[in-house]
Amino acid sequence: MLRNKMSGFTLIELMVVIVIIGVLASLAIPRFTEASSKAKMSEAPRIISSFESAYLAAIADVGKVQSKDDMIIRIPDSSKWFDYVIDDKTFDNLTATARKDIGKFKEEQALKATYSAKSGEEECFLRQLAGKDGAKEPEVQKMIPAFMFVKECKKTTP
Repeated sequence: MLRNKMSGFTLIELMVVIVIIGVLASLAIPRFTEASSKAKMSEAPRIISSFESAYLAAIADVGKVQSKDDMIIRIPDSSKWFDYVIDDKTFDNLTATARKDIGKFKEEQALKATYSAKSGEEECFLRQLAGKDGAKEPEVQKMIPAFMFVKECKKTTP
């Protein structure tokens, strides 16, 4: 008598494969969203660093920054993730405000860099987290590790 040999996977084997794929996906998806948030957040520190360099170059070139034209950079007004605002009176600070939630960094949260030249202190840029409460500084620092927050400039010795 002839027997047809049927080949294929059993239901148990298919279910085991599906469970393994589900476990791997549950581990990968949070890592992907975290990496995506870090990539989105990396835009603002780069623009802020460029602003800081341009501002310091303008100080070295003309002494005091009187307008945006004194700086050798053009900061965009907005991008997909951030709105950028330079103070129109002193031109010494730049605020990058989130347009949308970026992971733990919430909409309307902002990164701010302000030039400080107080007497008795070293001239530097103060970097801080501004805006509505929501994201905490350590959580934001994990998203942008290269962007160090500076709360005060170092004291100079007379």
